Amino acid sequence: MSRLAPRRFNESVTVLRFSDSSIFVTPLGIYIDSGRLYANIYPGTRLSQKAPEAYEACILFPFDVKPFYYSLNIGRRIETRGAQSISTPCPNYDGILIEAVITARAKRRDRLRLALTPLASYIRGEPRPYSREYGCSIELLIALSRIKFWASSTRPIPCNKLVELFNTAINSIQCILHATWDEEIHRLALTAAKEAEKWLLLSGCA
Repeated sequence: MSRLAPRRFNESVTVLRFSDSSIFVTPLGIYIDSGRLYANIYPGTRLSQKAPEAYEACILFPFDVKPFYYSLNIGRRIETRGAQSISTPCPNYDGILIEAVITARAKRRDRLRLALTPLASYIRGEPRPYSREYGCSIELLIALSRIKFWASSTRPIPCNKLVELFNTAINSIQCILHATWDEEIHRLALTAAKEAEKWLLLSGCA
């Protein structure tokens, strides 16, 4: 808990368990307020319909960016392992892990806010220095998720916004290619960019 930065969203890969015992893996922004952890779930997202049924979470703040790609089924299926204190499995990668139960849900304007109470927290592996491909990959995946959301939505599509998001994806690719020689990250990023282009074409905004 003390390692989380306040007054900001800390980017995680989180496994959620629902009341029907199913699990769901997703990138999730976690923030800390008055010593408690919270996550916002926005309408129309992959999580929005089932989020009210979530009761446990294993939260990973990974030292490497690849689990973020895997959590969106880019490259490979994400690996999990058993948790220490909850029934929900944890992402099987190095990073800061928090095992938590969801203790409250509240509507905040157009979003659902989940309150998470930690039962265990620990570090797996060795922290790494920050490298630019981490932040650029997050921007790429956020752009992809938003393009996909609008392209598959029944709402009117804001084409100028989608084109702007696609440009963000392309700029993120350039950043990643210049920031690392890791060929797997190059492949993952290019796969994500191609996915963004596919959804842009399907939206009719290209």
